[in-house]
Amino acid sequence: ILYVEKEGFLPLLRQAQFAERYDLAIMSSKGMSATAARTLIERLSESATIYVLHAFDKSGFSILGTLTRNTRRYEYTKTPNVVDLVLRLTDVQQWDLQTEEVSYGKSDPQSNLEENGATAEEIAFSAARKHTKVMPASAWS
Repeated sequence: ILYVEKEGFLPLLRQAQFAERYDLAIMSSKGMSATAARTLIERLSESATIYVLHAFDKSGFSILGTLTRNTRRYEYTKTPNVVDLVLRLTDVQQWDLQTEEVSYGKSDPQSNLEENGATAEEIAFSAARKHTKVMPASAWS
């Protein structure tokens, strides 16, 4: 199962026949996953792997975190079988991907990024430079 944390990718994935080519079910959400989505992921991961595609930013790492660990709103009875598909900083640098501005307001994203699996280098990149790099949509086709 491919879990995409951004809305709007379904038409592109349909056009590329992604589900058929890779024998995947595709699910998507807008923002942080609801407890119903986590319940579904927990149950489905008993017999399937959940591949999570999320942005390389604070929100994307937070979304992955809520899908892979217990939170105050949802506790897993069994850790779900989740594989993180995000581009990492080494990928961003290797492929010289386009910059996208990110605003954290007055909050410091460091502890959130650390809690949700970002490396020290990724935290420094995201927090100090106030931006992240993203894969252009053309790379999906």
